[in-house]
Amino acid sequence: LLGVIGQMQRAGEALAALVGGAERSVYVPTRALLLLETLQRVAPSGAHLILADFDALPDALPGQNAPVVQSKAGGKSVFHSDYLVPIGSADIFHPTDFGSLREVYAQVSGRSATVVSHAEFCIRYADYGKTRCLNGYNPLLEDYMNMTMLLSHWDPPKAHKKRPPP
Repeated sequence: LLGVIGQMQRAGEALAALVGGAERSVYVPTRALLLLETLQRVAPSGAHLILADFDALPDALPGQNAPVVQSKAGGKSVFHSDYLVPIGSADIFHPTDFGSLREVYAQVSGRSATVVSHAEFCIRYADYGKTRCLNGYNPLLEDYMNMTMLLSHWDPPKAHKKRPPP
């Protein structure tokens, strides 16, 4: 792990050089790397993997892949301007860069993966006709526009028939 941290530090320095040496925060998802390495170790032949997360978050701190740091006070959300808050005092949400995660997955596992939006996933695999409201609005397809999924070894069920999007 120390070797990976050193590589990330060098990558950050190289990134800073690419953006003209400007100070810009880049948040590196080290836990995602640890998860993929652990999955590779315990299931080297490859398990079916579906990862879903938000690819962008409103009210995030400045920087690439920057988190939202939020707590509740009096029933209202309070957004913090720094992630260095006392432990347990706030929730910290990081978006996921699925393009990079797909590349890291390929490097760690030696296998490819597909990245799709939440709506694409639902159009392909869900019975979204049952989630349409009377006014035509479909929360399954129209909400979660910032939700993305990484799929590995994913084959649609044989009996599944594609339905055209609404």
